[in-house]
Amino acid sequence: FLDVNSAMCSMLGYTRDELLQTTIANTIDPEQLKINPIRFDKLMIGEQLFNERRMIRKNKTGVFVEANVKMFGEGKIMAIARDITSRREIEQEKEKTRYALNERIKELTTLYKVSQILQTESKPVHEVLQEIVLILPAGWQYPPITAARISLAAMEFVTPNFGEFKHRQFSEFITPNGMHGSIEVVYLENKPDEVEGAFVAEERHLINMIADMLRIYLSRRYEAET
Repeated sequence: FLDVNSAMCSMLGYTRDELLQTTIANTIDPEQLKINPIRFDKLMIGEQLFNERRMIRKNKTGVFVEANVKMFGEGKIMAIARDITSRREIEQEKEKTRYALNERIKELTTLYKVSQILQTESKPVHEVLQEIVLILPAGWQYPPITAARISLAAMEFVTPNFGEFKHRQFSEFITPNGMHGSIEVVYLENKPDEVEGAFVAEERHLINMIADMLRIYLSRRYEAET
């Protein structure tokens, strides 16, 4: 550093003298520097660089900045860094909200599709259950690595990819004529822990609701046939 203003000192928690004894690289997250090094080569040919950086304060906490960097005079570089930490936090919160909304839409869509299939009275039960098991993965967080199985007495209906799994969610039901049934949804790969293993609370509600829908459907079919 050749010179710094008071705003830079305040943002990073250093005194002016402390910053003048260090380098810009020492104030940037080292992991970020490995991925996105400072492009002195572009600056030296007159390019103006705009990017976001994670800088490290004196107390070792991070601060996100929007940096505008360009050559300034002979062999000198001027950088203007604006604190955007609050903006980043707001954007991240919005992204989390969008993600959660999309997940709820997926769950509602799955419930709707299941209800549509269960309204078909003319199909044999085994065809209905096979149709339902195939649409279940799309309602969970990670469809590409999700598999499902529906069991009813000695019958079993599975998605083509059902096999060895890392996480399992299970819900049981009993029909009026005493047949035991269950729904299993599994993740074939490891995923971060949530409320129930790798599954969120909404997925527990979803699998329970579908199990109850199957129980009601099978009860209706049983009553119609007796």
